[in-house]
Amino acid sequence: MRLSMLFLVLFGLSAHAQEPLSHAPHDPFALYGDTLQFDVYRKGTRIGQYQSKFSRRDNALVIESRMDLAVKVAFIVAYRYHYTAVEMWSDGKLWAIDSSVNDDGTPKSVTARREGDIIKITGGKKGPASAPVSIVPTTHWNPDQPLAPLTLDTLDGVVRHGPATKLGVEQVMAAGKSVEAEHYRYLGELSNTEVWYANGHWVRMQFTSRKDGSVVEFRCVKCGV
Repeated sequence: MRLSMLFLVLFGLSAHAQEPLSHAPHDPFALYGDTLQFDVYRKGTRIGQYQSKFSRRDNALVIESRMDLAVKVAFIVAYRYHYTAVEMWSDGKLWAIDSSVNDDGTPKSVTARREGDIIKITGGKKGPASAPVSIVPTTHWNPDQPLAPLTLDTLDGVVRHGPATKLGVEQVMAAGKSVEAEHYRYLGELSNTEVWYANGHWVRMQFTSRKDGSVVEFRCVKCGV
């Protein structure tokens, strides 16, 4: 069963309802349409793709994100990375998220569920945790995420503290054209990661790999700009 369908079963939502969202954190359909897509590059070579799909389920917003990477050396795949995340929002708050990673054969997963006024997190590398429902997951489509006081790292289930640092406004390429975008760098363990937003649209990301020091870039293919 797909994770999004599992959410529908858990929360009793209709798979066919297309009612307008109420109190969504941001309307991703206004920002991106129903799909957000990036090509992923390393050392100037395309190594994969990142994609988020948005759907409505009654009064809830469901986001399904997926990333598939394959690094080749001498035409042979030397490294693979697969990531999926399904998140559900209702009344402007995160209700649930399931993410899974297969890091070149090493699997891990994170689950978070709203219980009353808190989000309970399991599967994280630091063990079970809890956070306020105002926490924002690091799926990046949400323009509130860089400046949120608390974020949920969907790769390892760790609650990160502190907003990202603003680095100024820059011209970046997005969907084949130059756009003016705010540049941010994250703090702490995510300080190797930088993101760019243009009028609320996530348009670019890059991070320095902790494995080999290479720079990995997310280049917008479809981001609503």
